[in-house]
Amino acid sequence: MKVRIHTTAAAFDVLAADWNTLLHGSAADTPFLTHEWQTAYWRALGEEALKIIEVRDAGGALVGLAPLFLAEAEGKRSVRLVGGVDPSDYLDFILASEREAELGSAILDALAAEEDWDRIDLYNVPEASLTRAWLAQAAATRGWAYTDERQVASPILRLPDSFDEYVAGLDKRVEMETKMRVYVAEDAKTCVVRGTGEALEEIDILRKVEVPVQYAKPPR
Repeated sequence: MKVRIHTTAAAFDVLAADWNTLLHGSAADTPFLTHEWQTAYWRALGEEALKIIEVRDAGGALVGLAPLFLAEAEGKRSVRLVGGVDPSDYLDFILASEREAELGSAILDALAAEEDWDRIDLYNVPEASLTRAWLAQAAATRGWAYTDERQVASPILRLPDSFDEYVAGLDKRVEMETKMRVYVAEDAKTCVVRGTGEALEEIDILRKVEVPVQYAKPPR
């Protein structure tokens, strides 16, 4: 494996072609880890020292990414995940499936060789993240102290296979069916998009639609 640490924003351009391909094949596939989100966040809000760790296999394929940066906090130099505590709901390392522990260890080894940080402070990592499974063991192997704390509760709704099944399971099914009839009667527009390109096209269409606006005078 080849490990490289990027310290400038040019890394987002260098990794653009492979970033989302790796993400979509990983267990950490969320909108907040896409190349688009991470790049936009850093260019708008990034202020500290960037430290993106890239891992490639012998054939040159991108198999691991750790979008990190250094920040001063509580008198310590902390390694944190790009994305911020509040703007991004879910953050993580981006690692090829079924190789998380191996690739995660390679990233930690690269960090261990650096001397400009005091601690690794990961936040917004989902409870079900595989990182939580291998990180504790990796820290113990290196003699590092490790703590795992709940930050906030994030409710999750497991959806059935179809919309009809979802409606059938609602407590207020009649209310939902009434709203659906109104929706259909008003000829509301629904669109399904697949990928960033289609989403941008739909947004452009909506921008050109002239929607009549009605104003009501406030009661005296």
